[in-house]
Amino acid sequence: MATKRQATKAKAEQAAAKVVALFEPPHVPDFVTDAVMDALVRAGRLKQINVWQDSPSMDLSRRSLAKLFAVSKMLRLDVDENSTAALASLIAAILAHPAAPSRLYQEVANFVNDVSQEHLNEICHTKHFIEKSLERGSCGYVLCPGSTDGVCPGPESHKKREASQT
Repeated sequence: MATKRQATKAKAEQAAAKVVALFEPPHVPDFVTDAVMDALVRAGRLKQINVWQDSPSMDLSRRSLAKLFAVSKMLRLDVDENSTAALASLIAAILAHPAAPSRLYQEVANFVNDVSQEHLNEICHTKHFIEKSLERGSCGYVLCPGSTDGVCPGPESHKKREASQT
């Protein structure tokens, strides 16, 4: 006797097979496959699921599509990139606001830390981040001149220190 979870998984796998079949000969019109492909890619991005096979053929992955379908029953694709940026701004505002209640601050900070952990290396290894890290906070001075927050404001403050020592 199949459990509800197994039945849901089987239905998602059947749906994935049908979607992949849309792209096999004889093809349905391009406007249909283009719309389906766009929706799959957007949904995959929102759910952080790669819909492509890990092979040079770049075909759709039935397994990934089944996973996407299983977790996307009520997914709305009208969420755009701008609303994500707006949400990020609001979250940052909570973390920066001095009057934010401590419990709210802590919950939001924990959420951000949990979500960002998997992307931390990806972010920290970018050229821009490394350049900024080299400019700020790594000058070697115990008390960097010009620092108001305990972080080196950059190389320009070093010149001030060197000038004051001569």
